[in-house]
Amino acid sequence: MSGSFGLAAYLALTSFSEKPALPGQWNERPGGPVIWIWCNSADDLAVARTVSGQFRAEDEEATFLVTFPSTEGLEPASNEIFLSLPKPGRLLLRSFLDHWMPDVLLWVRGGLDPLALIETDTLGIERILIDARAEAIRPVRGGWIPRLIRPLVARLDRIFAADEAARKAVIRATYPVDRVDVLGPFQDAVSILPYSEVARAKLSAALATRPVWCALDVSLDKAPLIAAALRKVSRRAHRLVLLLAPDAETDAIQLGQRLREAGFDTLLQGEGNEPTNATQILVARSADEPGLWVRLSPVTFLCGTMDNGPSRHPFEIASLGSALIHGPRTDAYADSFEQLTSAGASMQIKSGDALAAALDELLAPDRSAGITVAAWDVTSRSAAVTNRVTETLRRALEKAGY
Repeated sequence: MSGSFGLAAYLALTSFSEKPALPGQWNERPGGPVIWIWCNSADDLAVARTVSGQFRAEDEEATFLVTFPSTEGLEPASNEIFLSLPKPGRLLLRSFLDHWMPDVLLWVRGGLDPLALIETDTLGIERILIDARAEAIRPVRGGWIPRLIRPLVARLDRIFAADEAARKAVIRATYPVDRVDVLGPFQDAVSILPYSEVARAKLSAALATRPVWCALDVSLDKAPLIAAALRKVSRRAHRLVLLLAPDAETDAIQLGQRLREAGFDTLLQGEGNEPTNATQILVARSADEPGLWVRLSPVTFLCGTMDNGPSRHPFEIASLGSALIHGPRTDAYADSFEQLTSAGASMQIKSGDALAAALDELLAPDRSAGITVAAWDVTSRSAAVTNRVTETLRRALEKAGY
């Protein structure tokens, strides 16, 4: 079965007994450009947010309409709209397109939907496959639907493959070779940790030449681990200062008191006092201070990775020039941690003794410098992937009249 007859049969089968969209089902379309990002699961959200986050960071006008099979538990950012669109039929898809009038369609990784390809084929909008993965774009063996949609798939405007295996899978699926670029994998959207330059300059002057390290996302039950490492390393790194930020569930005052009870001269930032030569620990009390701490520290330890998993992306640290130490629980950001570790751009530990040993090593300027250079290389490659896709998007929006 092929040609127009096959297409007609497919459309008839997918439209059988389908109900149209209800009046008022969609919220009002925002003004300006709308970029539709098709995600096959919530796992694709990180890729979508890398793109929307870049536009948001550069204050560019665009609304990202991100669709999933289910939006349960997902919260959109200021330039995002999340919609549940599980296996839409033809009538629902037409209603969706008529209402939202997207200017560009981005498909994440693969799982191309035949109906969406058919219904967007005559709209004149650019359709781009990003972060293409081999396992997500291989055609299903047998059957007539893969053969039917190949001519439509071939008219995708651009395909950005995650690796060489994805490029080969794209070519085997008869995608046009000249429209495929291997960019490397997308990384999760990375926020820039905020800070005050005035506060940084002031605290830098107060700390002067003292050796500094930073621990982020510290809980009360991890205070003994931090205290033991600080005590051990301080025997060799005299005048060592720890800049510490509690995790979201931990009260800074309680944490500071716990560390005072452990025998450390501890100051809560914002108490009105400046650190003295006797100060051993500064505890953050505001959301801006983790960004300040990392910028002042040649070494940063992500404490949450010891058991609960990371509460922040490792590239937030690596991109600011601080050598990263982390535990074994990398969870949602496992790929990013693995990239850093494989490049020699971070150190993984499993115990408090290992933390002290890693600090001993990385507080040596030549060693920490090597790690931060490697980390910069990894994070720069990730930024290059994002920049290439966002630039392609900008050109597509220009063609759409924006």
